[in-house]
Amino acid sequence: MEAAGELKWDIEPYNGRNCFFSRESYEKYNLGPTPAELLLLSNKPSSEESEHTPSKTDPPEPFPAVPDVPAAFAAPAPTKSIPPFPEPCVPYPHFSSLSALEQDTYVKLMIKFINSAKHTVNVLQMKEYNHFEFLKSKASSEHAEFQKFLQNAARSCVEDYNVLPADAALYIQEMIKSCQVYVTNYPKLYAVQDITSLLGGKFIPDLSLNLEKCLLKLGSVDFVKVRFPTEDIPLTTSYRNVSRAMPPSKKAGRIQKSVTSDSNTAKLVSKYCPQVVLTAQALYTLLNNHGPAYTEQWEIPIRVETSTGAGGKPLKVVYVDSPLPKKQLSTREKSQMYHEVVLDQFMLKNSRLALNAVFLDKKEEEWHADREYKDRKLACVRKEVDFENDVTEFETFGSMEVDKSEGETEKMEETICQEPSEVSKEPMTAVQSFTSHESHSDSDEDRLVIAVDCQKSSDTNTMPSKSTIQSPPKRTSRRIPKDVGPLGQILKMQAQLLKPGTKKIEPSSKVDSERNEQQTDNPQHVQPPVGLPSELSQETQRKDATNVSRGNRKLVLSNDLLQITEDDTEYTVEANDNNFVYKLFSLEDMLLLLQSTVHTAITARSSNKRTKKQTPVFVLTKMNYQYCYGVESLTESEICRLWTESLVHSNCTLFVGHVDALTSKFFMLEEITANKLKENVGIFKPANCMNILRHILKWLTNVQDGSYLLSHASNDASVSLYKSEADKKRGSYNLHEAHSGPPKPPVSLSVPWVPLNPNLLLSYHIQHGRPPCTFPPALAVNPAHSKTHPPRNTTCLEKASSQPVATPTSTTKSPKKGRNRLPRLKAKQRQWKAEAALLRTTEDT
Repeated sequence: MEAAGELKWDIEPYNGRNCFFSRESYEKYNLGPTPAELLLLSNKPSSEESEHTPSKTDPPEPFPAVPDVPAAFAAPAPTKSIPPFPEPCVPYPHFSSLSALEQDTYVKLMIKFINSAKHTVNVLQMKEYNHFEFLKSKASSEHAEFQKFLQNAARSCVEDYNVLPADAALYIQEMIKSCQVYVTNYPKLYAVQDITSLLGGKFIPDLSLNLEKCLLKLGSVDFVKVRFPTEDIPLTTSYRNVSRAMPPSKKAGRIQKSVTSDSNTAKLVSKYCPQVVLTAQALYTLLNNHGPAYTEQWEIPIRVETSTGAGGKPLKVVYVDSPLPKKQLSTREKSQMYHEVVLDQFMLKNSRLALNAVFLDKKEEEWHADREYKDRKLACVRKEVDFENDVTEFETFGSMEVDKSEGETEKMEETICQEPSEVSKEPMTAVQSFTSHESHSDSDEDRLVIAVDCQKSSDTNTMPSKSTIQSPPKRTSRRIPKDVGPLGQILKMQAQLLKPGTKKIEPSSKVDSERNEQQTDNPQHVQPPVGLPSELSQETQRKDATNVSRGNRKLVLSNDLLQITEDDTEYTVEANDNNFVYKLFSLEDMLLLLQSTVHTAITARSSNKRTKKQTPVFVLTKMNYQYCYGVESLTESEICRLWTESLVHSNCTLFVGHVDALTSKFFMLEEITANKLKENVGIFKPANCMNILRHILKWLTNVQDGSYLLSHASNDASVSLYKSEADKKRGSYNLHEAHSGPPKPPVSLSVPWVPLNPNLLLSYHIQHGRPPCTFPPALAVNPAHSKTHPPRNTTCLEKASSQPVATPTSTTKSPKKGRNRLPRLKAKQRQWKAEAALLRTTEDT
């Protein structure tokens, strides 16, 4: 043993470290099987022997003789039976830069810190977190090379991306035929009228789609069971079962929504006068345009009508229906459309809920209370005193003869004791008293008391005949908050007027008092009293409500329309449709009426964690073609779909259901939180999508009345507007003929490969200690034995270099350790030579 502060002299030699080629380097970087692996393969039973299962009557077989294998190469005994790691479609090109122990440690730390930031980590766990960051940077260095390997493997397995079950092909064929029936409802012939760029017009960086009001929630919604699978779950994909639960015609009806033929939309348009009416499918289609390729192809029917609005003014409305079925459809899209129905039926519960009980938007339950609170204090937002108004008339409130008796004074004071809510509800029957500090007086005897009779004031709409201001006997006054409502604001203004320093107001006050005396003597010339803030005219309230910002933005919808509550009994829902939601959104200065649906609902805890509430849920079905490697990342279109759902229903919980496209197994349910969605949203730049939406809608509002078709071709940065025509002309577009046949596969020379997500772990990643998007380690050893057994092809020199080297802290030498150093080095050299000889003997055999 070494004493504290002494040097460690038994340091292993470093001879041969800079050797260009040696036996040790050859064994380290050789990809051939080791002698231990060859022995294990030679002792592996044949397939016929493995298929034979011994019965109870069979005699016990003797244990096979185990060859003498060095302890360093002995295979560890398995502790439990776990499924093997999936075999790759194409062999790996090389091993990983991380050892087996590092990969296993990285997987464990991923589970612990994958959703943690550095500022949220405990101080006691900081050492582990720093090690996690080190391993993460080391593993990230080979992610790009591994993704390139996967792309090359996809080129070698192109047939995997053409796999589509026969039942799925039949279902999609029937659904597309039903969708093509809806095409016949639109005009047949069209001609090009105008073309515009997708990114035209003014670019607004902070453009957003803001909810103004939720108008209607009709119908009911299904409950969903959120089940996170711990193992692969095979889905029922037979055509008979799927078509029985959701017929293809019903699925087509939900896809092809039309606002032009909706009776509910016509009623709401005449009342709220929006510029644009569109469906949620059309909103997603217009947002799902990502540069620079703009690969999405779509056709959207448009109708422009001008009607008479409120006040006899002309009102032009643009109706945007759901997009027509695609003329080009890939195998991935067909599989996604079919498995979407399958996964929905798997996750639905046998219970439904009225849509009115579902909170679609954040803090929806506090919305109406907040609006009422703002309306009550509409005129009290400005805290400064308005000296232009005649505020001296606020002192009377009515007419009353005040008795100076002490008993009635006590009754009036029992009125400082009402609650602030009661004061705001009955502001005409209140008595306030100010302390010496509030009235800026020298004594308590100068306190101001205002007594008002509410009945006389309400019966006679005239000014009071007599008003008395007196100083009651000295009593203990109770101070009330200044911001108790409109009355408190009025008394604050009176306190400002009664300040000794306000000399500029004294002349006007005298003039007003003289005017009040004249009005008292001559009741015929009485002017109407100055109204309270609660009695302001509707025009003033509407003006103030427009100026009041909700979240630092101006309201587009007027205040009177915000107060209207729609009666659900006046509107209808078709039998085949589950639910309908109608909302008003504002996009800059445009008012949009959106028709949408709610996918499913779930019961969740509220923000205070005391009550439960029902919130909407959206589950996106995603097909995976590389299950043997990991989980595929979300594409731009899939992220845009999730982002659009969060815009339509801000309180929606988002999930992604991952399904293996080759086996139809449901293997992962991924929850997309707000932070995760914010991280993924940066991929497709939502500001560009919003400006494209605004530019197209602004362009359509300037079009004349008629039926149109908005068309976008794949890989095109412009959009065309076709106008319907009665007669066929040269160059006319026949819509019915274009959608008469089945959709064609897209013409593309590249494989529809999608990169993997390196942050999502599957069960086999955890069981084998293999992080995704990394190559296999040089030797997959059991982590439990990694501390005692060295890794494969580890030479003696590497073992010596891996030993910790003590840092010299003192120049004092130990004479005892100096004398025993040489014999100890010679003993280690003899041990290394024996191990090397044993290794060569094993290779020769």
